[in-house]
Amino acid sequence: MLLLFAAVIVLWNWPESGQAAAADRQTPAPAAETPEPARTSAGDDGRAVPPTPSPTPVPTPPGTGSYVSASRPDGRRVTPREDLCYWGMELLDRDAKVHRCRFRSGSGQLLPDYSWGDPVPESEAVGQEWFSDAVFIGNSLAQGFMLYGGLKTADMYAMQSISVGNIFSEKVINAGGGRYVTIPEAMAWKSYAKVFVMLGINELSWASKETFYEEYARVIDRIRELEPDAELYLQSITPVTARESATSTSFTNPRIHEYNEVIRQLAEDKEAHYLYVYDAFADEEGNLPSGHTEDGIHPYGKYYAKWLTYLETHSVSEVKR
Repeated sequence: MLLLFAAVIVLWNWPESGQAAAADRQTPAPAAETPEPARTSAGDDGRAVPPTPSPTPVPTPPGTGSYVSASRPDGRRVTPREDLCYWGMELLDRDAKVHRCRFRSGSGQLLPDYSWGDPVPESEAVGQEWFSDAVFIGNSLAQGFMLYGGLKTADMYAMQSISVGNIFSEKVINAGGGRYVTIPEAMAWKSYAKVFVMLGINELSWASKETFYEEYARVIDRIRELEPDAELYLQSITPVTARESATSTSFTNPRIHEYNEVIRQLAEDKEAHYLYVYDAFADEEGNLPSGHTEDGIHPYGKYYAKWLTYLETHSVSEVKR
């Protein structure tokens, strides 16, 4: 009986012992150079915790060069800075007024703090070719710029006495063959990407600020009908001399500041750009220098070049979606 029990014990352990012996006789294979599998760890409840995934690769930071963002659906090759602006514009709330990538100068600089209604900030100067798709319209000040400013690449339709009250009715642009048309009618001859407006000096003598706002808004709406895709630039009224300001009942610099604020408000409300060209002509006291003008209002021809310099160093365009 004792011999039978011992035999059972040997037979019970024989497969495992045999396998161990066979394993001892095998030559160990060299270790394969494969990555070590991810380990799991036990959580508080004893269950296995899955391995922590590798972090998502970070796109190239802003800078120079070009790359393809794997997450960008169109796969376009762009610079890292442009890609950040792409996603920023996609995520921008459509009612938002400000975005770091929404506006750029004509020379390509991002204008992160700029918004509708702000005076266009100074930036690197653009060349005259930037104005090749532009039209300038307005009053006698715009006419002086047209004649003496030195800009050769833009179209210009301006005439003395033009205001928000008569721009739709005064036929002052020569259409040839003895026929004259209004400034808006002349604008319809061609399509423009930029429209620069100079109005306001004549309105100081007859229009209240409320009337000025309402009539100027009509002008803006008509321009948008003619050029729905164009960038619109509203230019401030320029200063008068200290003497003119002190003796006139209408053309005073304090009054000009009030009406310039109306123009600024229109730029904000109508999503246009506000160009504070007042600064181009003002001296340290904020007046038009007496030696720069004959009538106290209109600069001599040679000083209109300051206006062009201002525009060249204060350019802006909206980055389209």
